[in-house]
Amino acid sequence: MRLGRERRYLVLLGIICLALIGGALYMQVVLGEAPCPLCILQRYALLLIAFFAFIGAAMRTRRSITVLETLVVICALAGVAVAGHHVYKQ
Repeated sequence: MRLGRERRYLVLLGIICLALIGGALYMQVVLGEAPCPLCILQRYALLLIAFFAFIGAAMRTRRSITVLETLVVICALAGVAVAGHHVYKQ
């Protein structure tokens, strides 16, 4: 039962990350806002989070889901570090 809930949360996390990337691409293409290099790094972090979350949702064993959740957390921490550096620069 617990693995099913974790899989649903991973899929939800992946969808949210892709929605955020979609919003960023909308601002870039439609509104003409050019992203800075740190914004691009944040997008990469979100894409990696979505990638690992979707792969984790497809896994069957608890250990493989835990490994991919750990990769999601590492990518999220990297994104937080880039965002913190971005705010510091501004």
